Amino acid sequence: YHDYVISPLLFHWQSQSTVREDSPTGRRYRKAPEGWRFLLFVRRAKTDSRGLTAPFLHLGPVQYVGHQGERPMSVTWRLEQPMPGDWYQRAKTASG
Repeated sequence: YHDYVISPLLFHWQSQSTVREDSPTGRRYRKAPEGWRFLLFVRRAKTDSRGLTAPFLHLGPVQYVGHQGERPMSVTWRLEQPMPGDWYQRAKTASG
């Protein structure tokens, strides 16, 4: 997956490789059903320095901003709260 930070409030996320914009899953991403909220959890790597599964950081609720393509869909999400500055700076540096 090609996931990366855009800004402290925006995140680029790539769906599973089979998701099309007009599929039930694609429509759900674009227009969340009543009562649904999408929550963003991220991690820098699959494992930590000890080789153990790395923990996720909960960045909070997000709203759909837009997308490009399909199979996979590249979705831009807006966070309700800015991500922590230290995490954003490290993630931005890692993504180039």
